[in-house]
Amino acid sequence: MDEEKKQPFSLESDGNSFDQLFASIVNKLPINTSLSPLRYDLNAGVPDRESLPATALLTATEHVLSHDAGGALTYGGQQGYLPLREWIAARTSRLSNIKIDADQVTLTSGSAHGLQNVALTFLDPNDTVILGAPTYPGAIRTFQARETNIVTVPQDAEGLLPEKLLATIRDLKEKAITPKLLYLIPTYDNPTGTTLPLERREAIIKIAHDNNILIVEDEAYAGLDFDGPPPPSFYSIAEGKGIIQLGTFSKTIASGLRVGWITSSQAIVKTLVHMRFDNGASPFLHRIVLHFLESGEYIPHVTRLQSIYRERRDATELSLRKHANPYIDFTKPNGGFFFWLSLKDPLTADQLRSAAMKSNVAVTSGTTYFFGSGGENKIRLVFSALPPTDLENAVQILGNVMKTLVNNT
Repeated sequence: MDEEKKQPFSLESDGNSFDQLFASIVNKLPINTSLSPLRYDLNAGVPDRESLPATALLTATEHVLSHDAGGALTYGGQQGYLPLREWIAARTSRLSNIKIDADQVTLTSGSAHGLQNVALTFLDPNDTVILGAPTYPGAIRTFQARETNIVTVPQDAEGLLPEKLLATIRDLKEKAITPKLLYLIPTYDNPTGTTLPLERREAIIKIAHDNNILIVEDEAYAGLDFDGPPPPSFYSIAEGKGIIQLGTFSKTIASGLRVGWITSSQAIVKTLVHMRFDNGASPFLHRIVLHFLESGEYIPHVTRLQSIYRERRDATELSLRKHANPYIDFTKPNGGFFFWLSLKDPLTADQLRSAAMKSNVAVTSGTTYFFGSGGENKIRLVFSALPPTDLENAVQILGNVMKTLVNNT
């Protein structure tokens, strides 16, 4: 499938005049990605289906409907179910060593919805936001939908470069442009898998604070640690000042639940809630999630996930070094879902993606993760969804495709 191509969305007429009424931004956004039907899907950043806690969630559902059906099946307020917000606040307090209360948390329908809430609250058309290059394409789409000016800062094998960020901000200010937001995934980044070291986190926070730029910290992959804990979060280092942190249970429980949250100051959270127009996320799902969290099964479940994904990460690394080493460079991720491959000449991402599809392997071209040009020699490879044997087979096929392409050049 060619969903990775950054082609604009195309309106199709349904035979009446209403297709002329869509907002102008619709045709400016790239096509969204979807799952691949190929045998080996190294494209979709989704959790392992076999590890989903279905039995525990069934028990939680039955408990909620038996004990609190009235609360679960009616509107629950825009900020979300208070006991779940209290659980998240207590957990964040432990992890960050900062006292956080439930008023500093609002529940969302996943972290992507949280980012949309942030964008709607803080950004007007023509405001400027800063993203890493590469970055999560959902963030690009979100900020494009607000018709903002997107400016990118390069990343290397350790993540966003503070000196490049500072230079970018100075250049913008010379043009009388003041950026409002910096968005990044500092821990197990999508797509690169990198984790920002502590020194860079501290430097980025200082730069942002000195220039009155709000940092949006997306912690979508937090908790999926393979080699020990990552550095403290931006929220922890900055003691919450100037930080909006996005969280989600999509990766550690189930992506289909669509339960996430935003943590920030009370004033920011109050304004984010004011800008919600959906009567809040699902109180039914909030209660199910909380029951699972309090059942004693959540921490062992996350520990199992860490073991499963660590094994898959290691199998993928071994297979890459065995079958593709002459053709790529990469850095081993310490958590999350992704390898970020740099292709050596003469290989290109689009060429490899197309050839791999013919051999039943789906990968994503790096161009998907850049605003504008970039990523022509990059591939994102996902190891979360397939078992080790399938990963080994898929990477072996991919290595053979690389060899054939190089030999035919």
